[in-house]
Amino acid sequence: MTEEIFKDLSLCGETTKVQFKQAFTSQREIAKEMIAFANSKGGVFQDSGSYQTDAAGVDGTALADLDRYAIDEYLMKVYSLNMESLGEKAEQMLNNIHILNNSGKPTLAGYLFFGKHPEYNCPTCMVKAVSFFGNELGGTQYRDTKEILGNMPQVYEKSMAFLKSNLHNIQEEGASFNTLGKLEIPGNVLEEVLQNALIHRDLLRPALIRIFIFDNRVEIISPGALAGGLTEEDIRNGKTYQRNPFMATFATNALHYRGIGSGIVRILAECPNMVFQNDSDGNEFKVTLFRGVLDTIQKDESTIQKEVLTIQKAEITTQKTEITTQKEDSTIQKTGSTIQKTSSTIQKDAYFSEGKVLKFFSEHPQATIDEAVDAIEDLSLGGVKFIIAKLQQKGLLKRVGGRKHGEWVVCNDENNIK
Repeated sequence: MTEEIFKDLSLCGETTKVQFKQAFTSQREIAKEMIAFANSKGGVFQDSGSYQTDAAGVDGTALADLDRYAIDEYLMKVYSLNMESLGEKAEQMLNNIHILNNSGKPTLAGYLFFGKHPEYNCPTCMVKAVSFFGNELGGTQYRDTKEILGNMPQVYEKSMAFLKSNLHNIQEEGASFNTLGKLEIPGNVLEEVLQNALIHRDLLRPALIRIFIFDNRVEIISPGALAGGLTEEDIRNGKTYQRNPFMATFATNALHYRGIGSGIVRILAECPNMVFQNDSDGNEFKVTLFRGVLDTIQKDESTIQKEVLTIQKAEITTQKTEITTQKEDSTIQKTGSTIQKTSSTIQKDAYFSEGKVLKFFSEHPQATIDEAVDAIEDLSLGGVKFIIAKLQQKGLLKRVGGRKHGEWVVCNDENNIK
């Protein structure tokens, strides 16, 4: 069926109603065609708000498939009630708050949040997590991997545990030995990105949420591109659209979710190098968070000089008993010269790399990041993304328009390339 035929058949009116019935032999075929059309067009029914996937009943399930203790905990927290106190009105109450639908079946939102085993009837609504050696998705070795199952609060807690166990805790400079280190990616940043992936995923798309941990970054990938016509710039500015409103309601009371759009703004203040990729063609949304290991590598020049001087002093101390004062002075001079050359090389390399990226996008404003990686030698995908984020912070490079039809704009002020 073509898009035009579908639109014609779905119009209101007696003639088109007859045509629609004649085009298919059963309601099941009609529903199947409508869902296929919606998926192929990026979820147009969901985006319009006329169809709420999370309100649909889950076939083959009943109230008995829900965890009563989880429901009681939720009701007590939100309404100071429980199932027993509601008595005969319990099912009506669950219907009113969209845990059950009008037929008494668990809604998809209710099943995912309160189901005993949601993976039985919704096998793609889980998380696949992998911690790789190195920085390439095609790597053949991994440190850890898990398929994370359970209801939504359980999946959230298990996913956070996986992230924290595979990231480093780093002590602040000057802290005592017994001081607990801070997670290299702040915990509240991980919480916000993970909750958004769980709550705003496209439930019509049969794909898993994926968590990939590399040596230099973390990627959290959610099925479904941004809904409601939102762009990457929109969410950076705090705009929001609830693709799954009932799941969002449950999350507001059961998780740390607020649903007002301010979370992204807050975490961007802590992690300005965070990268959003809204892939409308692949129908997925990816958030990339760079690890503290990368920040350590990219320290500013003054910090590098301090560390080198500390190493230099330690070397001089060990050599005092073995060499004369003249040799020590000579060694210090040579080391100092090497430090200056190394520092100069670091500056030149950084300046040259930024210059190459700026030059490429000034000549190819509509190019993609992948095309930049192919065209610029000695820079990986992660390196190009990091330099782009740094140039955007300096105001030397900005993105105008959407992902498919936008372009890169270079602001010519080379004095800011440091």
